[in-house]
Amino acid sequence: MFHERKSLVAALILPLALVACNGSNDTPNSGGGGATAPRSLLELLAARGLTTLADAVHAAGLDAALDAAGSLTLFAPTNDAFAALPAGELQRLLEPANVNELRALLFYHLVDGRYPAATLEGLSSLMSLQGADLTLDSPGGVLFVNDARIVAKDVSATNGLLHEVNSVLTPPASLLATLDTRGFTILLDLIDRAGLTGALTGGNLTLIAPTDAAFNALPAGRLDALRDPMNQAELIDLLSFHILPGRVTALELLLEGDLPNLLGDLLFGCVHGNQFRVNGTACPRFNLPATDGFLHVSSAVLDRTAPLRQVLADLGLTTLAGLVDLAGLDVPLSAQGTYTLFAPSEAAFAALDPLLLAALQDPVNQAQRLDFLQRHLIGDALQEVEIARRDDLLMANGQTFLVDISNGLSVGGVPVTNGDRFATNGLAHVIDAALPQP
Repeated sequence: MFHERKSLVAALILPLALVACNGSNDTPNSGGGGATAPRSLLELLAARGLTTLADAVHAAGLDAALDAAGSLTLFAPTNDAFAALPAGELQRLLEPANVNELRALLFYHLVDGRYPAATLEGLSSLMSLQGADLTLDSPGGVLFVNDARIVAKDVSATNGLLHEVNSVLTPPASLLATLDTRGFTILLDLIDRAGLTGALTGGNLTLIAPTDAAFNALPAGRLDALRDPMNQAELIDLLSFHILPGRVTALELLLEGDLPNLLGDLLFGCVHGNQFRVNGTACPRFNLPATDGFLHVSSAVLDRTAPLRQVLADLGLTTLAGLVDLAGLDVPLSAQGTYTLFAPSEAAFAALDPLLLAALQDPVNQAQRLDFLQRHLIGDALQEVEIARRDDLLMANGQTFLVDISNGLSVGGVPVTNGDRFATNGLAHVIDAALPQP
């Protein structure tokens, strides 16, 4: 498993500036401006045009709490954040009959003490005044509270600090309740059909959650097939593929690069195209906390991966697959593990000296064959973005190859032509020439 330090990720991964963002931009500490009199948190709401939040604070009877002396940190949703709530939800919360729910929601945006952004970046969670934890994460060096991006930070008040956020923070409920309130009707139905309701209740799991649109975008007939009781085992397998054990934030998956899911198969996290992705699939919202885990919203149903040996067959790499089988590497490359295979294409083998290829395919030349294959193999699962951050790679045969990104990704002078082919136990990167001997 590939480990990085948080500072490296912040410095080298593309910022998630467009993720979970409603068009606002980070702004510096504006705390009232040079000659402006100091303001309380309550007064800042009006000064910064946070009118919807000010109305909610007034309806909840919390004006005095935000105006009194003290030391609080307020994560303040913008007007656009409130406007993005489901139709009618804001009006419902502002009704006098729902004042206790509104107060709990607002208290979930408050923390006792002054926490500047620099401090938040070093924390993983904070307890809100509502009593539930807020998750702090900074994938790509951008600071998030739960699934909300901080779009203006460190606005100073006489009684605390204000950070504007681009989403209303919701106190955590169970995973299944969170799916329900956020409209994941198809996923909930499939979880019920698979008999996984109990497994996803009261545990500690991270669910990569495809939206209804993601399921509806499956090939014609696929969703109906998943709903068929005759295919329950396949449905259980597919849903389990989307579940990681434990509470895994976006940054944790980015730092690890890959983590095993409930099946022991690898899921891969990266930032690409200014978006957090799992197995190459964009997750436009992430780090939604639940009382029994986390949700990362997926824009597509994750493709079920196969072991590396099967990936070679699926890619039509018959010559390489034959050598792998002849060398006895088909067994480890079909089992759980972490591997990176630079996979020579059929064209690469066609370009080899015919005598060398014949020698590699001769059963008696096992040592030569193993050296060739191990020259293309690493005992770690490395995505292209991870390889690009390295100067060189140490292969399983002990040989070292330089990494070059000046004109796309190349290893040992050989360009990667089809990278990040995900497998249950690693990745294949197709190359159109064999890696050179020392």
